[in-house]
Amino acid sequence: MGSGLKAANLSLSSPDEVKWQVAFWAVIPLALGTMTQPVGRVFNMPPKYRFWLRSSPILCVGDILYFLIRVMTAYFRVPERSWRHLKEELAYRYRDEDWSKAPKEVEKAALGRWILILLGSIPCQTIKLMAMRGIPLTQTLAMMYFLSLVFGEGLNTTAEAIYRNYHAMHAARSPPYIHHPEFEFVKQSCHYVQAAIIWFVPIRILLFILLSISGEEDVWQYRDKWDLIDKLSISYIMGLTLVMVPIGSGRPFWKGLRVRLSYPTIFDAYRWLSETKFGRLFGIPKDSEEQRYLILFVFNFTLTGFGYAYIFDSMGTVNPPWVGIFG
Repeated sequence: MGSGLKAANLSLSSPDEVKWQVAFWAVIPLALGTMTQPVGRVFNMPPKYRFWLRSSPILCVGDILYFLIRVMTAYFRVPERSWRHLKEELAYRYRDEDWSKAPKEVEKAALGRWILILLGSIPCQTIKLMAMRGIPLTQTLAMMYFLSLVFGEGLNTTAEAIYRNYHAMHAARSPPYIHHPEFEFVKQSCHYVQAAIIWFVPIRILLFILLSISGEEDVWQYRDKWDLIDKLSISYIMGLTLVMVPIGSGRPFWKGLRVRLSYPTIFDAYRWLSETKFGRLFGIPKDSEEQRYLILFVFNFTLTGFGYAYIFDSMGTVNPPWVGIFG
C-alpha cells in the first residue's frame, strides 16, 4: 500500500509529465494573439464584439467556415471564373477598415503584426504543445487558435494588398442581390451554447471535488465515466453550434427554447460582475449587448483555469525535454 502511494507520488512529480500549468499557460498566448488580431467583422458582427467572440476556439473555426461558405455561395449563385466574389467578400468583411490612413496602429500594419506574433512566442508555443503527448483536447484547442490566426493573417494581407484605397473597397462591395441572407448564427445560437457550457462545466468540477473530498483512494477509477461525459458534452456544444447555421434560430420552436435557456439561474449570478466592475473597466455601457459576451468570456476563462487545476490529468502524458528551448 505504502509503496503504491510512493510510486504514485513519484509518477505525479515526474519531470517528463505535462503539468496543468504548462498546458494552460501555453494556450494563453495563442488565445490572446487570436483575440487581438484585426480580422474585420467576425460573423458580420460589429468590430467591438471581435475580441470577445474570438476568445472561443470553436467560434474562431466557425468564422473561417462562415467566410468560406459566403464565398462559395456567391460563386454558386453567379458562377464565373474570376476572383470577383472573393474580392467582394473581403471588401464586405473589412468595410470598417481604412488602410490608407497614416500612421497606422501597430496591429494594423503587416510588419507590426508579424513582430507581435513572434514576440508573443505563438509559433513556439504551438510547436511546444504539438510535441507533447497525452493532451489531445489541449492540442485541439491550440490548433484551432493557431489555424484561425494564420487564416486571419492571410485575409489581412490579401485584403490590404487589394484594397489600399478605402474608397475602392466600398466600391467593390457587391450589390444586395448578390449577397445571400446573413446567417447571424453566433448571435442566435449563443444562448444554447452558453447554457450548455454554463451548466455542464461547474457541475463537472463540483462532482470531481466532492469525490476528492469524500476520501476515495483513486478518484480516477471514474475516469471512463468522465471521458464519456466529456465526449457527450463536447459533441452537444459543437452540435448546437453547427446545427444553428442551416436550420436558423428564428423559428418559433427555437425562439421558445431560447427564452427558456437564455438566462439560467447560475448565469444570472454573474451578471452583476460585468454590470458593475468589469463593465466599467472595459468601458462597456450597462445596457449594451456587449455585456453578454463579456460575461461569457469572464465566466469561461475562470472556469477554464479551475478546470485545468482540478480536472487535468497528467498521468500518461509526455513532455519531451527538448521542448524547453521554446520556453
